[in-house]
Amino acid sequence: MGNRLSRIVLAVVLIACAVVYLVTVPSMPDVIASQFRGDGFANAYMTRQFYLLYILVFGIGLPLFLAFMISVLPVMLGRKTGERTMSDEQAKVVLPFGWWIASLTALFAVAIHMLVVKANQLDPQQLANTPFFILLIGFLMVTLLSAAFVVVRVMRLG
Repeated sequence: MGNRLSRIVLAVVLIACAVVYLVTVPSMPDVIASQFRGDGFANAYMTRQFYLLYILVFGIGLPLFLAFMISVLPVMLGRKTGERTMSDEQAKVVLPFGWWIASLTALFAVAIHMLVVKANQLDPQQLANTPFFILLIGFLMVTLLSAAFVVVRVMRLG
């Protein structure tokens, strides 16, 4: 996926995630179960307003931070110092990776949010552990395989 397309995909994903957060959080209880024990039952809570701030920071802010650190900062540092941080061929591999990982992280966050929404509809509040672990393991596997792919391609180029 090219750098431009990757940025467009990230923008669409972040807008969609923000819409999901802004639509679902207001319908949640005033006090939201936000942390869950190993058996899935809630053991920590936060207000709906704080949860909205929290999910926006981690669901939108963290992916933007990752995109900045991987895809923007290396280019900025290269321009500032006048030294190239990577070849053009390497940049064509690395820069889209930052946008891709940011999109993946945003999708992971919105999926976890939807599990929290569902958990808060139950009495008592309980997170579904199996979907959570499937999401977590899937996210980690895709992230690690993507990173390994990028590292191998960059090493071959340079």
